[in-house]
Amino acid sequence: MMPKNYITYKGKERTKLFRENFPFYPIPKQSDTCVCIHCMEFYEYKEIQVNESIKGDIWLMCRDYPECNGSIIDAMKTTKEELEQWKISAPNLFGL
Repeated sequence: MMPKNYITYKGKERTKLFRENFPFYPIPKQSDTCVCIHCMEFYEYKEIQVNESIKGDIWLMCRDYPECNGSIIDAMKTTKEELEQWKISAPNLFGL
C-alpha cells in the first residue's frame, strides 16, 4: 500500500521510472490501452501514476490513485476493439 507522503513523477522522468519498474515483459508502449480492474476505468499506460515514497520505493499506481487503490498488477492491457467488445458484452460494468 502506498504511504500518504509521496512524490508523483511527470514527463521523461516518469517514463524512465515506469520502464525501469514495470514488473512484466514485454513493457507496454505508453500509448497502449489498459483497464484498471479495481475501478473499471480505461486509459493509456502513460496515465499510470509513478510515485516515490519518502523511503525511496517506486510505486506504479492507477491513474486515479488515491481514490482507487489499484496498482500496476491491476492494470490489464487491452485494445480499443476489446474495450468496445467488453462494453457490448457487459454493459452493467460500465454504467451503460
